[in-house]
Amino acid sequence: MPTIIYSVGDCFKTETGYGVVLPDDKSFVITREGGREGYTMEIVKGVPESALPHPHLSEGVKFEISFALKCVNFAMQCDTGSQASITSWGR
Repeated sequence: MPTIIYSVGDCFKTETGYGVVLPDDKSFVITREGGREGYTMEIVKGVPESALPHPHLSEGVKFEISFALKCVNFAMQCDTGSQASITSWGR
């Protein structure tokens, strides 16, 4: 299987949720959990092994998940002053 290379801001889907690549070899991951809380959000080292690119968050992703990932993107851009175009953010 070919190696997938991710850049900062790329979104991905895992077996249990979704995430976005952060600077410094980290990722913000949202996983679906049962019970009252509903979701777990965490920052992990690297990109999870089960991650596959998910280029369009507007397709097949619950609003609250895409909104949370868009908020992470916004915070990254504010923090770095970056105007980088991120292809994963739905139109």
